[in-house]
This record gives sequence, C-alpha cells and structure tokens, in this order.
Amino acid sequence: MKLKITLSTESIEHAIGRLMEAQDNLEYGLQQTIDMLTAEGADVAQGSYGGMASVDSEATGFHGVIRASGEAVPFAEFGAGDATIPVMFENYPGFDVYPGAYSEQVGSGEYAMTGRWHFGGNVYTEVEPRGGLYNAKEHIKDNYKAIARGAIQL
Repeated sequence: MKLKITLSTESIEHAIGRLMEAQDNLEYGLQQTIDMLTAEGADVAQGSYGGMASVDSEATGFHGVIRASGEAVPFAEFGAGDATIPVMFENYPGFDVYPGAYSEQVGSGEYAMTGRWHFGGNVYTEVEPRGGLYNAKEHIKDNYKAIARGAIQL
C-alpha cells in the first residue's frame, strides 16, 4: 500500500481514512488466518491420529488452540515402549515421555521390568507414534505465509 500525502487538510484526512481501512483489513485478515490455520492444523492432527484420539480446535480473535483428547493421546502422539520418540514441542506436555514412563508411573510396570507388556490378549513391545499435534505444528509452520497472504488484503 502506498500513500501520497500533500500538506493539506483534505489529503491528510484521506490518508488517515486509508490507514484506518488498512488497519481494519489487517485485523480481519489476521483473524481469518488464525481461523484457517487452526482448522487445518486440527484436520492434520486428526488425520494423523485416526481413531486413537479426538481433535478439536477453537479460534478466538488472534488466538487459536488445537486440542487432542482421549485416553490414548500420549501414545498416539509420542508412541510407547521401544518406539517412544522424544518431545519435540517447546513446552512440557504434562507427563514424562521416555520408553517405559507410563509403565513405571501409571501402568503395571511390566514393560519397565521386561521390555514388553500384555494388553487385550496380545504381547506388545511398542506402539508407533502418530505425532498428530507435531504434524499440525509443522503444517502451520509450512503454510502460514501463503494463508496469511491470501487472507490479509491491504
């Protein structure tokens, strides 16, 4: 956006009006960007998890949240047993993540003692991570510029 201003009351008032319009467009476009990124991120996370977890999202103003819920979220995100991956987020997820953490802290301790566990009549050594929230984060990082450019009209 370019403004050409001369030193007259009319020109200055016109420029102020254009700047206020640009501010409104910027705010609306940013809200639309947050809405789209949050919704797309939630779709990516849900697609990664399949039926292991449920994902919802909420965007309010300039803030968006993507939430994963369900009993299997820690396993769906980080895996379990031999396939456990490290946390790749900026903040602590609210529970310890390392091979055997669930077994030691919540479960029967079987994996921590033997390197395997029994569940539903089967023996397991690992659950592959799905990384839904991590995939959502990466999708947002990869696409925010294009979405913002399309949503913000100055």
